[in-house]
Amino acid sequence: MNQSAAGVHGLTIRLAPRVWRRGPVAEAQRSLWRRVPDPGLGLSFALAAAAALAAAAPASRLELRPERFVAEPWRILTCHWVHWSGEHLAWDLVTLVALAWIARGPAWRTLAALLAGSLAIPLALAVVQPDLVSYRGLSGLASVLFTLVAGDLLFGRREPRCSQAALVARNRRLVPATRIIATVALLGFAAKVAYELATGTTLFVDAASAATPFVPVPLAHAVGGACGLLVALSSHDRGHSVGDSRSAGRAKGTP
Repeated sequence: MNQSAAGVHGLTIRLAPRVWRRGPVAEAQRSLWRRVPDPGLGLSFALAAAAALAAAAPASRLELRPERFVAEPWRILTCHWVHWSGEHLAWDLVTLVALAWIARGPAWRTLAALLAGSLAIPLALAVVQPDLVSYRGLSGLASVLFTLVAGDLLFGRREPRCSQAALVARNRRLVPATRIIATVALLGFAAKVAYELATGTTLFVDAASAATPFVPVPLAHAVGGACGLLVALSSHDRGHSVGDSRSAGRAKGTP
């Protein structure tokens, strides 16, 4: 009796997820998920607004200074808001907002990547470059989103509201050309960081003509890029390989 009940109970457990993914309840779940705002996108807009407002604030009170890391811990977050020039601010704002819009999707991913980068970048600078005079800008967080987007194209992104069949179909559309583009983008990002490290100059912003001339901090971009890539890797789906194996099993007559 107990053995039979256990078998029925086990069958119920195995079938429940498949039943739950179909019907009006599952559709209501997916509809609700689509209406939930992306907190990562909201955080990106909040960062952009904070950076725009911080343009009128005294940057010396907000920038990261490793020697004041412990005494003034708010600099860990506020250093991302302040910039060296209007051009520096404009480049970072446009890049951050555009990439945040492209990266929007499962609610936790963009949020987790930005939070990780917001903390990891100043911590890495304080530990690895304790003699750094100061650090400002959103470029490190823009690097987070750039590698997150490129990683999604390269690995494939998990969508919690998608069925297994939808995941398989979408991953089959990730043609080699798409992955080549993602690989080229990541190699280009690495080349940009290497260029900054080798030359000590920025690639896009005219740092020399700023009111206070500055030099890039390649470590911030490298750490930000690593955070985005790790989140993309941790959230990629394996629907393609799982779906193929199940399809092959059905073709051979196996359950």
